[in-house]
Amino acid sequence: MRIDTHVQSNHSDGRSSVRQIFSLAKRVNLDVIALTDHDTNSGWQQAQYYSKINSIGFIPGSEISTSYQGKIFHLLAYLYDENDSVLQNLYSKSKKLRFLRFMQMFEKVEKDFDIRIKDLFPQDYSGDKTLKELKDLQLPLGRPHLADAIIKRGYCKNRDECFSTILHPCEKYYVPYIPTDINEVVKIVVNAGGGPVLAHAFSQKRGKTIDEKTLLSLKKLGLLGVEINHREHNVTDRQKAYDLSKKLGLLQFGASDYHGSGKPNHLGENLTAYETILELEKHTFRKVEWNGHKSNS
Repeated sequence: MRIDTHVQSNHSDGRSSVRQIFSLAKRVNLDVIALTDHDTNSGWQQAQYYSKINSIGFIPGSEISTSYQGKIFHLLAYLYDENDSVLQNLYSKSKKLRFLRFMQMFEKVEKDFDIRIKDLFPQDYSGDKTLKELKDLQLPLGRPHLADAIIKRGYCKNRDECFSTILHPCEKYYVPYIPTDINEVVKIVVNAGGGPVLAHAFSQKRGKTIDEKTLLSLKKLGLLGVEINHREHNVTDRQKAYDLSKKLGLLQFGASDYHGSGKPNHLGENLTAYETILELEKHTFRKVEWNGHKSNS
């Protein structure tokens, strides 16, 4: 069974709609996908609809920004109770902080580049495109959205170029962002009935990586697994992730981290085993919406 457990839509920083993602999943012969937008589950209802239309299984999830020793790590949260107030408050807090940071960066870039508020809205948005409207949309805005505005005005060719130049952390336009501590977030996800899994935590490209001591501590709090196979993990990273996960008894995930045209990642380029998802389900509030695929394993 072909399962991709890390996919973003335009409900956060992906460029594809939920409809487009499920249509593509069918074309590339995926059986199940997880929608894991940043700090939100606003796309779940659409995903439930289009998963049935396309006969693709659906794993409800999110990707949450966390901090550890001054660095940002991403935590995937699967199959939690979307009505949990503590988790939703965390999302609301994160969106407010993201928006404040985003506007600080926008104002810095705007002084030197001809970018405009209207460039930040989703393509299908039909309002007046004011700053208030942008805030009211409550998108978890971040560097990718600002990069897209810069790209639209022709200053960069793609997000990677933008992140390595104008929006690089060493540039004057960058504003740091320190989200909630990872230990606290793991506990919040577990208390909401979710299954927490570390995303691309062994990527040397991102700076500090997770060590064994930290992994063990997070496991004791309820961490269930780690991403092994990810585009940003080289051969050495993958081997380290595999060895530590086996040693500590953590589930092993593989995923595309698909963002549509926002990243070069291809939907389904890395996959998670069916047996891993069955084990994940044992620890979570919700169950996977298999849409007939479970019996076809």
